[in-house]
Amino acid sequence: MLMAAVVLAAAPGALAQSGGDPSGYCTGDGGPEGRATDAEHNVLLGDPPLPAGVRTSRVTVGGVATRVQESGPAWAEDAVVFMHGSPDNSRDWDDLVAASGRFSRAIAFDVPGYGKSDKVTPPEVQTMGGAVRYLQGVLDQLGVKRAVLVGHDFGGIWGMEWAASHTGSLRGAVLIDGGVLIDYVPHPDAVAFATPGVGEQEMAATTRQNFVGRIKQANPRLPDEFLHRLYDDYDRATRCGILRYYRSSSENFQTRGRDQAAALRPLDLPALVLWGGKDPYVPPEQAQKQKEAFPSARVVTFPEAGHWPHIEERDRTRSEVVSFLEPRVAVRQVLARARPPRRTRAPARGRRLAGLPRGGPPRPRAQAPGREPPPALRRPGRVGADPAAPRAAPAPVQADAQRARAAADDGGVPRALSVAARTASSAARRSSPCPGRRPRTWSRGHTSCPASRGRSAAWP
Repeated sequence: MLMAAVVLAAAPGALAQSGGDPSGYCTGDGGPEGRATDAEHNVLLGDPPLPAGVRTSRVTVGGVATRVQESGPAWAEDAVVFMHGSPDNSRDWDDLVAASGRFSRAIAFDVPGYGKSDKVTPPEVQTMGGAVRYLQGVLDQLGVKRAVLVGHDFGGIWGMEWAASHTGSLRGAVLIDGGVLIDYVPHPDAVAFATPGVGEQEMAATTRQNFVGRIKQANPRLPDEFLHRLYDDYDRATRCGILRYYRSSSENFQTRGRDQAAALRPLDLPALVLWGGKDPYVPPEQAQKQKEAFPSARVVTFPEAGHWPHIEERDRTRSEVVSFLEPRVAVRQVLARARPPRRTRAPARGRRLAGLPRGGPPRPRAQAPGREPPPALRRPGRVGADPAAPRAAPAPVQADAQRARAAADDGGVPRALSVAARTASSAARRSSPCPGRRPRTWSRGHTSCPASRGRSAAWP
């Protein structure tokens, strides 16, 4: 195994010298070996029906389109985001996407090169950095701002690389046989895939029969149907994409896990770690090392499971994942955290006892600075006036009205003066403290409003 690590560490240099594809298997028609792969590969089963409540769509990021499975409220900005491994695709998550959508928004998508994504992409897309950028692009397209990341195998590595550079967007993690790999020695297939020439030969020699047989031998509890569906999408373009991802990830695999853990450890975010006790590719010892990134993580080992516990033990995985996720990302919980605190009011009885009207204390009318009306034009009874003061009409207005009426009583009054008298009289009525009645003036100068008794007290 030590030799495997040495070979993998030397692979990037060999890749650079070879131009990335020394056999021609991943260029053009692939030559004789590529054409043989194309002729042998076929689709046997196809995709199963989507679970109830799960919808599918396509999004495009940087000119590369992919398939998206989604459930739950499409408007939610918090989501559970599932990232598959290799050679898997987003349909691995059908059960968990459907279960999570009952209380949150759940999203799974095909990483470029896998499943039903665009498989012919620019070279920089099918790399470690390309997968991280693509994940962020998908979240932007779907309007997701915060995520709990669920990653398996390579999906855990890609997801933790994204999390280390987007710590403000990560709310937690579920890691299944993948994540921050520390002191990890790669398995033989990883070494072969990372080695130029060797990887192409292994891909060219792969058929449905030996693909299913080799994985089944190492993971005997996996259903045959699951493996055949994996091979349905394992065409030559996917195989070449896998080689690119392995070669890109080998560039700094010895330090990547520690770098990721150093970025995430101070956050101490909630995490659930699920691991197969008989994983032939990523040893169970790596499960405890996830605490380097998530000190408070809960670690659960499935003793009889291999590399795909979410496929081999669906019911138990669903129970663990839902129990972990629901208290943290349920829509009602997220909305409760985002809702501003409610304003509280004193009960109506308490307000009356305090001497306050039902609507609260009266609001003073806003007055623009410098626009205070002069005293002669202030109307009695407004805010700031003495409520006990008599509501007498302004003296100039009443005097004008009296002079106009006296002149009109002489007869032969010009029409203009009669109109002026009526106008002044109307103004006096509007400003009178006794609407509809003539105020009574006493000898000491104060006025009062007599009771209405016939026409004698009314204004003419």
